[in-house]
Amino acid sequence: MAPVDASAVYVFPEDVLLTGAERICELAHELGVGAVSVCLRYHASRRWMPRHRTFAHSRSGAMYWQAEAGAYGALRPGRVVDEAIEAALHRLRRTTDRHGLAFHGWLVVLQDAGVVAAHPDTATTTFDGRPHTELLCPAGERVRGFAADLVRDVCARFAPRLLDLEAVFFPSWQQSYAVAVEIDTVREETRRLVTQCACANCRSLLARHGVEPGDLRAAVEASASYGSAAGPEAGPLLDRIALARAEGVHALLDEVRDAARATGTLIRPLVFADADGARLQGAWGRGLAAADAVGIGADLTGGLDADVREVIAPPPTPVTVSLTWSPGWTPDVVDAGVAALMSQGVHAVNLYNLSLVPSGRLEDLAGVARRFRPAIGKLGGAGW
Repeated sequence: MAPVDASAVYVFPEDVLLTGAERICELAHELGVGAVSVCLRYHASRRWMPRHRTFAHSRSGAMYWQAEAGAYGALRPGRVVDEAIEAALHRLRRTTDRHGLAFHGWLVVLQDAGVVAAHPDTATTTFDGRPHTELLCPAGERVRGFAADLVRDVCARFAPRLLDLEAVFFPSWQQSYAVAVEIDTVREETRRLVTQCACANCRSLLARHGVEPGDLRAAVEASASYGSAAGPEAGPLLDRIALARAEGVHALLDEVRDAARATGTLIRPLVFADADGARLQGAWGRGLAAADAVGIGADLTGGLDADVREVIAPPPTPVTVSLTWSPGWTPDVVDAGVAALMSQGVHAVNLYNLSLVPSGRLEDLAGVARRFRPAIGKLGGAGW
């Protein structure tokens, strides 16, 4: 079984403890997937798990295994959330092998309020240099080393067949783990500009592509001053920024890939953005060249946005879509949505999320997974 061609279901670690490793694997088979992608590091959140009628909480940079201090350089993650959960994850790792399922690790990489507090110079900033409280900038050498250390550590402990890597890019207006507050209307172009990091490392990176901090400020002010009306052309500036961001992401993923190779683990960055937003995060073809596959967030009712496949991961890069369950997933919606995604060259699906979907609606996830299985052969996959 080729891991990049196996549809997977996401699972939160608290669910592994409460449900049990054996039953998690049975549920994965019932859903018709070939892999379980379990969260091993997460962002700040509170999650309602309906099958267990409980909330699960996590802090920024939450770790679900005890990091080995000697495996890290200057930047070190926090301590494990719960020893019982870590033990449950190791049981799941062993149980997936017995069930013939691929074990995938799901990591939120560059989000850690503790690391930022201890090393403020590693944080991403706004376009005018004000630091973020939780996000690490991938342009920094120490941050790239930290990402590689995390991957090396988790691979040594769990030997996953594939890593789903979330938050390995430069910041955007709406991170998947943050709430953006705006009262007045903000132009999309303005959003893309104001979230550009201008830390010391980024200033050096951008300068290599002809972008200076003053260019960002001037573009933000010009864009914002026009409100909803058409403003001055910012396309050439955004193109230069996109090239710089891709260079930064490529450098990080190179180090991460090398760290994963020691255990034969593949890497699959996860992208949650439209084509223009992905380019300004560095999450596009040039930046993702070191990846074994790419996961793209999608809406089942609308498929991938225009140009997303070609910009983010042009063929022959294997592409997986991440789909978030909705109560609106009727059989007709599933049929039409899967057909559209397969026509766009999608190889497999990541189902979000076994832990968050009510028991009575798990069949919706199974319906999507069943319809994706024929895509593997059609798109050149190795099969299950």
